This record gives sequence, C-alpha cells and structure tokens, in this order.
Amino acid sequence: MEEKKVTFAWSELEPYCLLKWILRNLHMVILSVVFFLLTANILIHLCFQPEYNARVTFVVASRTAYASASLDTSAANNVAASFTELLRSSLMKEKVTSIAGLPAFSGTIEATNTENTNLVTVSVTAPTARQAFVVLDAVINNYDDITGPIFGDAVINVLSSPNISSYSTMPFSEQRIHQMAILLGAALMIAFLVYMCIQEDTVQTEKAADRKLDGKLLLSVPHERSTRGRKRRPVRLTEPTVSFGFAESIHRLRAKIEHQRQDADANTFLITSVAEHEGKSLLVENLALSLALRHRAVLIVDCDLRKPSRFQSGSKRKNAAGSAWKVEREYTAGEYRLCLARNPQTKLYALYSPKQLKNPSEFLTSGIFTDFLRQLTHAFSFVLIDTPPLGLFSDAELLADLSGTSMLVVRQGVTPAPAINDAIDTLRGSKSRFLGCVLNDMRTLLPESLTSSYGYGYGYGYGSHYSSRSYGKYGKYGKYGKYGKYGKYGKETYPTTSTAGKQKEEEP
Repeated sequence: MEEKKVTFAWSELEPYCLLKWILRNLHMVILSVVFFLLTANILIHLCFQPEYNARVTFVVASRTAYASASLDTSAANNVAASFTELLRSSLMKEKVTSIAGLPAFSGTIEATNTENTNLVTVSVTAPTARQAFVVLDAVINNYDDITGPIFGDAVINVLSSPNISSYSTMPFSEQRIHQMAILLGAALMIAFLVYMCIQEDTVQTEKAADRKLDGKLLLSVPHERSTRGRKRRPVRLTEPTVSFGFAESIHRLRAKIEHQRQDADANTFLITSVAEHEGKSLLVENLALSLALRHRAVLIVDCDLRKPSRFQSGSKRKNAAGSAWKVEREYTAGEYRLCLARNPQTKLYALYSPKQLKNPSEFLTSGIFTDFLRQLTHAFSFVLIDTPPLGLFSDAELLADLSGTSMLVVRQGVTPAPAINDAIDTLRGSKSRFLGCVLNDMRTLLPESLTSSYGYGYGYGYGSHYSSRSYGKYGKYGKYGKYGKYGKYGKETYPTTSTAGKQKEEEP
C-alpha cells in the first residue's frame, strides 16, 4: 500500500514567523475586535434592556386616634394584599396611566408589606426612568381617590420620598460581555491568521526546506542587523560588530563556491530569488567580500537594469560593499553603456549600467553582452551575477544559460514553496548547474534541536519598486531583531600584490 504523503507538520512552523504574520495583519485583529464589540452592543440593546424601579413607602394607620398597634399591623397586611391586587388589575393600570399622561405602560406596579410592621412599599418597574417616576407620582398624588372607598377605617400616608434605581435583566454585567466579545474576536481572528499562515506554505525551518523544496539546501544564513546610526543599513561582513554566526555562514557559502569552481571549472555564479525583499543582493555583496579575503579578482555583475545601480559613484543608496566606487572603464555599444567600477577599500569590482534600460531582456540576450561576459570570465577569478527576481522577470532565466552555476536565495517565511519549486525547475532547465538553495533571514523562537542547525537570521530589503506580478507582494518587512556583537571580521587583510602569484589570481 502506498504511504500517505504528509502535507503538514507542526515542527515545520516557526513561532517567530507566526508572530510576525499576526503583527503584519494586526489591523485585521483590531477590526475583528471592533466588529464583535459592535455586535455585542446591538445584542445587548435588542435582547437585554435595562429596567428602572421607582419605589415609595407608605405607613398604614387607623382613622381613630386611639387604635392599637396590632390593629395597624393587621390593617397593613390587609391593605398591602388589597392594594397589590388593586394595582395589578388592568383597570387600575389604565387609570394610573391616564392620570400620568402616558399613551401606554408596559411595566409593573406592586405593593408589599414589611413583616410585623404597618409599612407598605409600592414599587413601579418600567423600561425607562421617566415612566417609572411618572407612574409612581400618579399613584402618590391620587392614592386617596383610589383606596379611600375600599379600605374603610385604614388610612395611608406617605412615609418617605420616592427612590429611583436601575438594574439590568442580563445574566452578566455589560462590562463582562464586552470583555468576552474582545477575547472572542481576537482569538477567532488570530486562529484564522494562523490557518492562513499555514496555507501560505512558506519555508520557515530547515526541516521544512528539506521536505518542501525540490532542491538541495546549501545552508542557512542568520539574522543580522547593523547597529550603526539611527537609520538601519545593510550589514557588512567586514564590520567589527558582525555576529559570528552570520560571518561563519557567509564563509561556508564561499567555501562551497570555491569547491564548485574547482570541480566544474566554472567561475560564473548566478544568484537569484523568486520574489523581491529576500536579501539576494546583500548576500551577493557579502559573498563577494568573503571571496575578496582570499582572491583578488572578484566581480559583481549587476544585471538588475530596471533601476539605478547601487554601485554608481555618488549614489545615495548605501550598499554592503561600501559606497566609494570609482569608475575605471566604460564600454559602449550603440545605445548601451556599461561601467566597470572598483572599490579601493574592499578591492571589489562591479559592472553595471549607469542608466535604466527600457528593454533589459533584449540587451542581455544580445551578442554584445554575451561576448563581453565571456571576456570577463577569463579576466576575473569569480564572477557573481546579481539578477532581478525570477518570479517577476525572465532576466534570470536568460542569464542562467550564460552562467556556469546558479543558486536560489529563499527568505524565511516569504515565498510559497510551490513558487520556489517552479523557480528551481526553471534553473535546472537552463544550461547552468543548479547548486542549491540558501535559506535566508533565519530567526527562531524554538529550541535549536527542533529547527536543525541554525537559529539565526538576518534581514534586508530589496529596495526597488517593481510592477505588480505574481509574487510581487511577498517580503515587505521593515523591522528586524537585534543580535549580539561577536567576532571581528573587519580586521582581515586583503591579499597584496606579493601574494598574487602564489594564489595564481589574475588582475583584470
């Protein structure tokens, strides 16, 4: 019998991703709470109306001055019973309502006798305080006319002024019902958001990546945030405050690339992602920085030609490899122009277009770019091609045929697994060798044993505004966590010209 395929496992859910998903949709929780509060108020006013009670105390006395107290008490009991029956009758209600000047009265009128006393309490219950007071006032002002012929020797006098109070017919207080509505509304919406997060089918842990993705998981890159300045900047591998886990993951990825170059004799590496805001460009630049610690000729090819390049001299956009880029050469072919810039601080090279191209796909597939890229592969030791998101444009698919190796950057909890697998199939269908996936921006609240190797992550925004397409909505994050200060990778020295011969590297 064929074993049933497991489609969901709680171990593949990361509480941090669930919490982030709920916070991103916090407005839905608030709207749900407001809706339940309004619904509770409507039900309260429709089903549980408050009632108002007005009461006054009468004293029953004999008309003769020398009557005994026992006679008054006995008369009070008889008066209370008769007065109650009298006020309950429909004729008396109509008379009192008419005297009070009300069109109708839906409340009750009762009279009770305090035990072993000559006191009679008359209470009026009505939906409004005004009705209760007006009816009771009519009883007080006209009780002589109502009871005179009936009680004979007994006389009734008002002992105290009327007292009006309110109470509710609800089984709980209104405040308690509001609290229950808030808790129920928030709980139901949070449960719905958790269900939607599960249905998104994103990759949140390494175990999920191993099961959901059709490609090999190379490694996980931890979360890292720059602590310099008020504005959050992409973190550099060479900063002294960079964490050990982040730096080590970049160096491990560098080692895999170096081994791949030796095995396949290919030095061109295409790095792409499915959606924007997955940290692809930052990963490319930090990987280049790691390669620059051991090799001299490292080139970043910025093939995202739909936006101004971050490598331009004087660009306002800050990048992980530094902003002091100096143009060394310019290449022109008709209307197309490319610039080769060098960063004196990091010894990195970058190839970019100084202006936005209207039809980048036509340029990338032209013989001009193909021939030029072939020349660069002979001049540089490592060529890292940074492409636009594969789920938005076809540029990465076209460039994959020109590269020796391709990799896919997958940010934690951003892109659905089916979309990632489609991108993997696209890269495998190209002429390049698909190396695997890098699980990016890893953060966890679970124990390390449940999430496999790493419990870190780092954040980075893609920083561009692409036109809307299939996966353009993913990965809009603005706040990232803080990580400790470990390691001092900013003190490594770059290879000098004296070691160039030993490393057999070639300066372009």
